[in-house]
Amino acid sequence: MAPQKPLGSDFYLPTSLRNNADVINFLRTSGSLVAGLSVGILGVTGWIGFLYYAVVHALISGLVILKAGHNPQQYFQSRSSLFLGDVFSQTSLLTFILFWTVSHNFVHLF
Repeated sequence: MAPQKPLGSDFYLPTSLRNNADVINFLRTSGSLVAGLSVGILGVTGWIGFLYYAVVHALISGLVILKAGHNPQQYFQSRSSLFLGDVFSQTSLLTFILFWTVSHNFVHLF
């Protein structure tokens, strides 16, 4: 006979999922801000800057998985939502572009 899961092991509290999503959103927005500043200060232009944005998001997702103890299903519904969720959200991407262009203009144009 197969071992049974404890009762309630497949249930997620919506408030906990929302809180975890808000924390990830804050981390990604903060990471986008720092990445935009650093890319702008370094004078990076073109697609390389967007590659840097993707690397920062992958790094943040990897750090969250490490923090979750290699078991993100305990805190999130799926691992793919942790990596691919909100990568192209308006908040993160536009924050990155804003700080990239402003810091690049301040350092290299003025």
